[in-house]
Amino acid sequence: MYCNSVVREAKPAGPRVCALPGRSALGRGALLAAALVVCGSPATALPVRVGLEWPADRPPSAVARIHVQAIRTAGPPASGPVEAEAEAGPAGAILDLGGGVWQVQASAPGYWSDGAEVTVEGRTPTSLRLALWPAASLHGEILMDGGRTLPRELEVRLSAVAAEPAPSPSRATLRCRIEGGAWSCVGPAGVFDVQLEAAGYAPRYVWDVSLDAAGTDLGRTVLRLFTSVDFAVTQIIVLSLLAVVGMTIRQLPTFAFRSAGDYETAMADIHARYDPDLAQFWKGAWADARRDMRGRYPKHDWPEDGGSP
Repeated sequence: MYCNSVVREAKPAGPRVCALPGRSALGRGALLAAALVVCGSPATALPVRVGLEWPADRPPSAVARIHVQAIRTAGPPASGPVEAEAEAGPAGAILDLGGGVWQVQASAPGYWSDGAEVTVEGRTPTSLRLALWPAASLHGEILMDGGRTLPRELEVRLSAVAAEPAPSPSRATLRCRIEGGAWSCVGPAGVFDVQLEAAGYAPRYVWDVSLDAAGTDLGRTVLRLFTSVDFAVTQIIVLSLLAVVGMTIRQLPTFAFRSAGDYETAMADIHARYDPDLAQFWKGAWADARRDMRGRYPKHDWPEDGGSP
């Protein structure tokens, strides 16, 4: 910002002053006040064009109200307002945003938007596009194993069922607030595989769930600590490595420096040492591990008795 003046510092820690010589005391005072306002103002906001995309079978002509909101999530502390909003038309809206990182969200009756992040910097205007999908509501009951305190929110991850022709996003992540032992939130309509999860707890999976505007009840979710599953998965990895090493020792004895009899003795010792723990694992912790792995990798076969040949 140029003030067409001589710039000087009144004091090392004082404000920046734009002074004009050769004026009366009253004139200099008025100019000084104006200069302080101009020189102390935040950086100029840049126009950010927000475009909207609608489902092909549901044009937005009948939408009564479309609202676009932006919240600044990162940036310098003196870069202006941290929120901005505007009423939008079917094609979108223009928001004036200061420097920083902004989370932009669109809302309209009967529609849901996942939002998008945009970074505003320099003097170059930017743009982004938001997709709006037919909205659905979902809710359920939540309990804690062991009487622990409920978390503040539940993370709900949606993965669209590929065979479903209805318009819906392929994936979505919802953060649903928990109040009084129940949770609820709004998301996209469609048929999804659902994962319900809270930080530090084992997830719950529900398959082929139809979400619509009438509301879907996902029933009761009990949050259990994730420790046992983590330990079980670690056991699977360690035991698998031991099995691979054992197979290599038995199949390729001639490439080693020790005799085949030595390796047979070593393998017998390994079996004697680890087989009891392995049998206990298949009867106990494997059930939790199997449930978790089936949720993460549903196309793989996870037998109930993993220890059977």
